[in-house]
Amino acid sequence: MDRICDLADSKTNKKTDFVLAPETALPFSFYEDEVERIIYYHYLVERKANWNTASLLIGASTKKFFKNKRSRASKKIFGGPGYEEFYNSSMLIDQMDKPKFIHKSKLVLGVEKVPFSNVFPQLEQLSINNGGASGTLGIEDYAQVLTSRGITFAPVVCYESIYGGFISEQCKKGAELIFIITNDGWWGNTPGYKQHLAFARLRAIENRKSIARSANTGTSCFINQRGDVIKKTEWWKEASIKSSLKRNSIKTFYSMNGDIIGRNLGAAATILFFYSVYLFFKRRKKTHSSE
Repeated sequence: MDRICDLADSKTNKKTDFVLAPETALPFSFYEDEVERIIYYHYLVERKANWNTASLLIGASTKKFFKNKRSRASKKIFGGPGYEEFYNSSMLIDQMDKPKFIHKSKLVLGVEKVPFSNVFPQLEQLSINNGGASGTLGIEDYAQVLTSRGITFAPVVCYESIYGGFISEQCKKGAELIFIITNDGWWGNTPGYKQHLAFARLRAIENRKSIARSANTGTSCFINQRGDVIKKTEWWKEASIKSSLKRNSIKTFYSMNGDIIGRNLGAAATILFFYSVYLFFKRRKKTHSSE
C-alpha cells in the first residue's frame, strides 16, 4: 500500500480525476459493511487526501455475511451460524470517502469458480489459489457501472476484459470510459500478459471507449478509442503513468447489440448441422428402400 500510494503521489495534481490500483491490491479479505473499521482503509483515505479530490479505484478481496445460503458461493461459517461469500471486488473511494463495491462477474475456472460444484460440492476442495480467496466466489447478477466526479465508467476486473459482450452491456448502461484492474503477475514473463493486454484493445475498438488499465506487474497502460496504446509501463518495472482520456457517451452498434453476429452464425451453424444429419439419414433410408 505504501508503494502504491507513493507512486500515486508522484503523478497526481489538482486536475487528477482518478487513481487506479491493480486487482487484489488489498489481498486480505474483509467484510464490506465493516470496511470503515479497518486500519488500512483509513490509511488509504489519509493518503488519498494528498490527491486533492481524485477518486481511487482499487482491487480488494471482500466478503459478506448471510443468515441463509444464498448461492453456490455461500460457505458455512466454521463454528458459527450463517454463511459468508467471498468476492473479487473493485472498491471505489470517491470524494465523500464512502466506499462502493462492484464484484467480479466473469470468474476464472479452477481459481475462482469450480465447475459443477453446485452438483458435487466436494469439488470445491480441488480449487487452487492464485492470489486472494480460492474456491467459487460470489458474483454480480448482471453487468454494472460506477459513477464518480460526474463520470460513468465500467469497472472491469482482469478476466472480464476478454468478454466483449459483457463489457458492451456496461457501455450500454452509460459507461463513458473503461477502467481495467488486473493481477497479471501469475503469467510470469510469457505471452500471456501480452495477449491479455491485446484483448483490452479490442474492447476499446468495439465500444469506441478509452481505457485505463492497471496491472500489478505490467502492462499498465492507456488505450484510446481506436485501440492504440498511447502510454504504457514496462513489464516487471515499478512505475506509475498518467494521461488524459476522452470520454464518449455514444453507444456503438456493438455496445447496443453485443456479439449478435457471432450468436446468429452460431445458431445458423447449429441448424445446418441438424439439417445435414436429417439429409444423411433421409438419403440412407432412401438407399435401403431401393435395395
